[in-house]
Amino acid sequence: MKPKQKTAALILVCISGLVTQVQAQMAQMPADHFMVMPKDIKWVDASPSLPPGAKAAVIDGDPSKPGLFTLRLKVPAHYKVMPHYHPADEHITVLEGNCFMGVGDKLDENSANELTTGTFGVMKAGLGNHVY
Repeated sequence: MKPKQKTAALILVCISGLVTQVQAQMAQMPADHFMVMPKDIKWVDASPSLPPGAKAAVIDGDPSKPGLFTLRLKVPAHYKVMPHYHPADEHITVLEGNCFMGVGDKLDENSANELTTGTFGVMKAGLGNHVY
């Protein structure tokens, strides 16, 4: 049995369907660089493609368009993202808490890897994966 899960906060680079007010704020920043302060992050309910309970904030880019983007995702303890695929590589950094990531077409909790605070992971495009 896996250890008890805490609420996890993740940075995800490739979840589609989420647009927030942060994008409008970033449009007003200089093109050469920008900074997003924690107080300026706008959290909203995550994309309907995810189970209820997740909150997300776009940090950079536009998830509804081709190209790179960065978003943060907060999920409650014991949250499960069932097996799914992405058209592009996905980079994950666990900012707080922990979660488990598995590979394949089926949710297999026994073969998943625990991602603790500070962990960075990459899921390659087309590879089935799940997070819980």
